[in-house]
Amino acid sequence: ELKVMADVGLVEFRSGYLEFCPGNKAPADLANNLQGKLNEWTGDNWSVVINSQKKGQPPLAEQNRQAEADMRAKVEKDPLVKAVLETFPGAKVTNLRPLERSVNTTHGMRNQKDGFK
Repeated sequence: ELKVMADVGLVEFRSGYLEFCPGNKAPADLANNLQGKLNEWTGDNWSVVINSQKKGQPPLAEQNRQAEADMRAKVEKDPLVKAVLETFPGAKVTNLRPLERSVNTTHGMRNQKDGFK
């Protein structure tokens, strides 16, 4: 659920226990809803605790935005990418993906029986 991605700072997590700091837009019943879902999904009893005193980690959505910004900055510093951007004015870096994923996908294509080698 997007509320968890955007409005929850993780304070502590271990099997059967989740402690978080709610953001300003987190619904009042979020802890109860999370506890119910975790119990249902795992078949275990969970304790879900709200801790408004500790900030916790940044929400996952914020962490994802920062990771993408960091990756974009790193990619745009690469000499090959710089050369492409200079060669094609107005070009932009989009759809960032980790290199491992691209390499694995290409590797998988080479191993298919359809003639890719």
